[in-house]
Amino acid sequence: NWLCQLVSRYFEIPIFEPWKRLSPTLRPHVYHLHRFVDTPAARKRTFYITRDGRDAIVSRYHKLFPNPNDLRPLRAFEAATGLNYAKTKIREQLPKFIDWYFSEKRFSAMNWGEHVRKAVKMDMAMLTFEDLKKDAMATLTPAFERYLEEPVNAARLIEVVDSMEFSKVRNSGTSHHKRKS
Repeated sequence: NWLCQLVSRYFEIPIFEPWKRLSPTLRPHVYHLHRFVDTPAARKRTFYITRDGRDAIVSRYHKLFPNPNDLRPLRAFEAATGLNYAKTKIREQLPKFIDWYFSEKRFSAMNWGEHVRKAVKMDMAMLTFEDLKKDAMATLTPAFERYLEEPVNAARLIEVVDSMEFSKVRNSGTSHHKRKS
């Protein structure tokens, strides 16, 4: 979400929010997708962000429950491991969750590791959350220049990065989904 907002603000392109409408207007949009659009034009315009796998897997473990809208992953994990999921038993259950998560494919077309490897193979502009958080300017500049095929407007990028700083957006009414970084 943070990367989408940074891209949207820098390029002054709205973010397509499928929960608000089913199809975008005909003008360009920033799309937040977990699926690949495998065309040369889409690969050139894709900014692929990932985060430290240790952070990602612990977050996934904690998101197994409660999700009252979809208990299938929780039930599948319990059936595959013979465990009764308990968020507080992370030392006991996380190793089994990791084994299950990296082999489970019923809830996604591919697991996380395969997804990252495919993005690398497709030669997408790769960004990490940790690098973006540490130095957004240094992380975004080469990605945006790759897309633009010219230098970025540094003053504009500084303004956008500053406006999207976590401490400034955390307390806004729509920031509940943003990481507390």
